[in-house]
Amino acid sequence: MVIEEVKALYAVPPGEFIAERTLVVRRLKHEKRAADAAAIAKLRRPKAAEWLLNRLAREDPAVVERWATSVTGARDAQSAAIGGASGDDLRAATNELNAATRAIADAALGLDSDMKRDDVVVVLRTLIAAGSTDTLVNGVVGSEGVLEPADLFAGAPEPILRPAINRPPKSPGPKGRRPAPPIAREIEPETASEIETKPEPRPSAGEMRRRTRLIAEYGRAQTTLDAARSAVDAGVAKVDVAKDALAKAEDILARRVSELEVAERDLRRLADDVESSTGSSR
Repeated sequence: MVIEEVKALYAVPPGEFIAERTLVVRRLKHEKRAADAAAIAKLRRPKAAEWLLNRLAREDPAVVERWATSVTGARDAQSAAIGGASGDDLRAATNELNAATRAIADAALGLDSDMKRDDVVVVLRTLIAAGSTDTLVNGVVGSEGVLEPADLFAGAPEPILRPAINRPPKSPGPKGRRPAPPIAREIEPETASEIETKPEPRPSAGEMRRRTRLIAEYGRAQTTLDAARSAVDAGVAKVDVAKDALAKAEDILARRVSELEVAERDLRRLADDVESSTGSSR
């Protein structure tokens, strides 16, 4: 499969994706490239957030490449920390991943302010879990499982946009009275920074195996879902073609019926004329 053809297909707006994919498949079949045509036919239509990130990869590749590099760095640092290395590298790598994630989400929303940040972040986390960050670098999110093998990114840390803050428990109020609500206060910048950069405790080996298994199961489920969506898209395209053919057939039938009615009227008129001529000759 030619990567440039896939890139061009994923540059098409989602609403035009199915029609464009059908044209590409037909062209490849005409060029006797059956294998490429079959692969292209399996590509699914990207969601709105996926298409937006693909557009970002074309218009601002630097911010996307930074994010992909930070994902690799966080993975390597976590593997090293599990092996007994200092947690300083993991802390720095996690901070860079968080910053790169915020940067790519901000850049995407800059292209489309109506898009929800959560939708963008979900796509990024899905790519990390499936080990498919390269699809975003190439601007072809949606081709996972078809364009390249879905190598799992075992143990990849998820982007952390808003770290949880542990609040002290409420102290009980006087008997028979509700406790007063806590007084809201702003967190000092230094404190907020410390909370955001504080790494999570290193998980045990058993927990890491459990996470790896869950990520693998998630990747397989995502691949199955994508295949089902592609099948649905292909079915919808076939239904649209059938509807068009039916509409044309009905139009042709209506014209033929109209022509038949005209012919019948002409035939009756001719019969009447013959009968009149015969009566006059007598």
